[in-house]
Amino acid sequence: MNTVWLLVCDAAHARVFEIQSNLNGVASKWESVQTFEHATSRLRTGEIVSDTALAASSSPKETEKDHFKHELVGFLDQAMRSHKFKHLVLCAPPQFLGKLKNELSSELKKHLLSTVDKDLTNLSGDALEQRLKEDIKIPIDQLEMLREPLRTNNHSHS
Repeated sequence: MNTVWLLVCDAAHARVFEIQSNLNGVASKWESVQTFEHATSRLRTGEIVSDTALAASSSPKETEKDHFKHELVGFLDQAMRSHKFKHLVLCAPPQFLGKLKNELSSELKKHLLSTVDKDLTNLSGDALEQRLKEDIKIPIDQLEMLREPLRTNNHSHS
């Protein structure tokens, strides 16, 4: 299975794409899998009402970003455990990317193919495909090759 999942996100929006790669490891087919919106992360701090007591070092806005990060990583972890992808690429602004990477389980980290520390959430699917094609290329040594069954030669000579 040469399937790559790409998470393109910021602290409030995320899109997940499934990318099938050809036998050279080059992305050949892109499909949108899921879209996430976490509008609360975009609100001003005074507009966020929290029912929980916050630690002195956490703002309500940071707490909401953490909730969104947990939601995204939980989704990826469940998909990995269901064998929906072999490789994972993360694309997010540097600060949020660091938080995402820190949240990944050790098992999920094993599937991490590459990371891109840029905010590309506003790009269309086609623009993302052009911009990220090298980041999504699976190294040849990590490709799963299709194997044809061995054929036996059962010709009878008369």
